[in-house]
Amino acid sequence: MTERVFECGGDPEGLSSSQRGANPRRPPARGFALAVFSAVLLVPLAGAGEAPQGFGVATLSALITLLLLRVYGTRLPWGWLGLASGAAALAIPRGQVAPVGPGLFVAAGLCLLVWLVNRDGAGRRDRGRPRLGSRERDAQVVMGISGERHVGQILARGLPAEFVLVNGLKLPRGAGDIDHLVVGPTGVFLIETKTMAGRIVCEPDGTWRRTKVGRAGTEYAGYIGDPAAQVQRNIFAMRDCLRRRVPSLFRGRPLWIEGLVVFPHPRTELAADYSRVPALRLEEAVPRICLHAPQRPLRPDEVEAVVDALLAEGQDRRSSMVHTAQSAQALVEAAVALPLVLSLLFGTLALSRVIQAQTAVVALAHEAARAGAQASRPDDAVDRMRRRVDLVAPGFGLDPRAVVLDWDVSNFAGDRGRVQATVRYSVHLGDLPLAGWIPVPDVRAEHVEWVDPFRSGLSVVEGAAP
Repeated sequence: MTERVFECGGDPEGLSSSQRGANPRRPPARGFALAVFSAVLLVPLAGAGEAPQGFGVATLSALITLLLLRVYGTRLPWGWLGLASGAAALAIPRGQVAPVGPGLFVAAGLCLLVWLVNRDGAGRRDRGRPRLGSRERDAQVVMGISGERHVGQILARGLPAEFVLVNGLKLPRGAGDIDHLVVGPTGVFLIETKTMAGRIVCEPDGTWRRTKVGRAGTEYAGYIGDPAAQVQRNIFAMRDCLRRRVPSLFRGRPLWIEGLVVFPHPRTELAADYSRVPALRLEEAVPRICLHAPQRPLRPDEVEAVVDALLAEGQDRRSSMVHTAQSAQALVEAAVALPLVLSLLFGTLALSRVIQAQTAVVALAHEAARAGAQASRPDDAVDRMRRRVDLVAPGFGLDPRAVVLDWDVSNFAGDRGRVQATVRYSVHLGDLPLAGWIPVPDVRAEHVEWVDPFRSGLSVVEGAAP
């Protein structure tokens, strides 16, 4: 019996919250950070086609889609929603409802992106597998956990003291966690546990097939995947780790890592002679490990070196996963905050443009009124104000064609003659993304200038009058 047992496993992947004592729910959809980043790119592109209202509609559509993704996850038919939104965007008529087009375009793009990231059946080997979060999947995971614990107990009791048992080890580039790893004088053994009832057959072409019998005696196909391929991927990851950390094991006669697929369920009928990795029942595992004749036996110090290297690699992977999770969280937070930052940036630019235009309009009203106050006649005053506006407006950063000048010269003559100039200007914001939907603001300023009879020549005219 070996007492050197290391437990490396944590919460099993694929176990829904209903099995952890929380309310059952479907798992959240993947790709939220990617969807946020795509929304930041799509909104300005889509909104520019129907500026300025298109920016607001596209932003609202993106926010609604992201909210649905966050709340409902994979419960919504994202593929069909994307197709419906795209079809509506193509079929919608132009006119007063044209700004809806950018919103539908953004919704279609985000829905199709979510569908691509979360679609089921990424490979043929996953066909027939229960959906993540379903009761069948939860039952499968729970049975797998109990089977792994049972196998770990049997191995710990049956292996001699010079062997080391590691349960639940996870390595970079591996195919999930390694259920059991046995290191001892007879070599290194990587064990994949499959707690499945029914008849399990490995065909001559390497395809695995599982047949279950229902309560009424009816046979039906059950999911099994390809355990041999999973073992081989984990062996490749372990060999890569040991080559880097313990290169001496691969000099001369290199270390060979043995793979085993163990079926502990008592109602398993196994026919796996064609498997690329030896498949056997639980009671056959310990004798096979202890009686194995390796190409390179391991000395006690080499056993220690292998175990230390693999445990260190697993610890590095766990730290890397924490760092990756923190980086992903930071990316999500940055992506969520990016629209707000862009809105503040373009809003600040829009506000500064309005303030600049207001200051320029005030100065322009002063210039126009002063020019009119130097005239000798009311019509000359109007002409002077117009020419002054056309001359000075570009220097103030205003487009003379967009300047509206109003005047009042009805009180030009008399003891208290005066000229009033009113300037209005429309500030254009359509070229600013995320701010183009704001209604075009108008700035206005007026100024009254008293007519100086000596500067305007009115005193000479009045003195020459009989």
